[in-house]
Amino acid sequence: MKDYLLPFLGIILNFLLLIAIIYSVYRAIKWVRRGKVKEKLAQENKTDVSRDFSTLMLVGRINAAVGWVLVLCIGAGALQFVKDTDGVSLIALLFIPFALLVVASGQMVSCFVSTERNTKDTNELLKQILDKMEDKPNQQEEVKEEQ
Repeated sequence: MKDYLLPFLGIILNFLLLIAIIYSVYRAIKWVRRGKVKEKLAQENKTDVSRDFSTLMLVGRINAAVGWVLVLCIGAGALQFVKDTDGVSLIALLFIPFALLVVASGQMVSCFVSTERNTKDTNELLKQILDKMEDKPNQQEEVKEEQ
């Protein structure tokens, strides 16, 4: 690579890393606000907002975020030091798939927790439907008796 391109490449990679960090903070703030809105709505509706496995969901999100930071650091570090090591630092790019496995494991944990939550919500809705279906024949019998 040309010597005059390396400083620009380092600046661009650092800028991309900064953008990734800012975006991650933005997403975290948005996630917290969404949780607060759900809590506020639940308080108005007098429903329970406690969710199972909230700690596991947090661990999954942190695991995925750490994986993305690893990917960015490996890429930025390998390209930053390519001049000093005569290209040997590019071997570090081989570790990106392992960092992506860290991301995938965090996302899998979050996926499993989301699946559990959706299953619980579906079960509650089905119970409500069954309760209404059981009450409907009783109401029809009462109407017939009144006539």
